[in-house]
Amino acid sequence: MRWLCLAGLFLVTGCGGRTDPVRGTIEEIAVAAEKRDASTVMSRLSPGFQAADGTGRADVETALRGYFAAYESLEVRISDLKIERAVGAARARFRADLSGKPRQISGLDGWLPRTASYRFDLRLLPDLRGRWLVTSAGWEEASGR
Repeated sequence: MRWLCLAGLFLVTGCGGRTDPVRGTIEEIAVAAEKRDASTVMSRLSPGFQAADGTGRADVETALRGYFAAYESLEVRISDLKIERAVGAARARFRADLSGKPRQISGLDGWLPRTASYRFDLRLLPDLRGRWLVTSAGWEEASGR
C-alpha cells in the first residue's frame, strides 16, 4: 500500500489562478494516480529518485503497476500541505488519506487494504526544462486525525 500511497499522495486541488509549479507537479501525479497511470506518475520522478527506504525508480514502477492493477478505483485526500522553497529546490510535506476498491479477483478484495493514511516528505528539483520532479520521498504511517 505504501507505493500506492506514493502515487496517490499527490492529489491536491488548485486554488484558482496560476498554479505553483511544485503544486502543479503534485497535481499531475495525483490525476495520474487516480487514473492508475504508472507511466505518467513515473515521468514526474527524477531519474535519480530515491525513496527513504533506499529503493529506486525501478522498484517504485514495479510496485505501482502491481497496485494499480489490483485496485478498481483509488481516491486520495491530501491535508496539511506545506511547501518550503529554497533557490532551485523545494520540500513538500503533507498527510495523505487513501481509499481504494480492490478488484474482486483471486481474493484481492479480502486482503488488500481499503484505507491507509501516511505523512509524506518530498524533495523536488527543477529539471533542465523547468519541470519540477520528485527526487526523494519519505513517509510514515499516520495515526488518527
